[in-house]
Amino acid sequence: MNSRQRRQDRREWRYKIDLGSRPYDDYAAMFAWLSERHGRKIARCGWRSNIEANNDTDDEYFLVWQFLREQDAAEFALRWA
Repeated sequence: MNSRQRRQDRREWRYKIDLGSRPYDDYAAMFAWLSERHGRKIARCGWRSNIEANNDTDDEYFLVWQFLREQDAAEFALRWA
């Protein structure tokens, strides 16, 4: 991805919710909830996730969710944050 594409990506996906370290079961529940409400295809549904393993614990992951629309981000934050 070149710099122009990265800037465009940041502008589009501007609503970010960082939940910190959570168990994988929480991630699976959040993913299922979003899939039911908005669909699974990122290009159409307006949400995506970034999950990274927490090296300090075996079952914890760092979760970051990004949204295209402010309303979707606020709804998610009220439900899960």
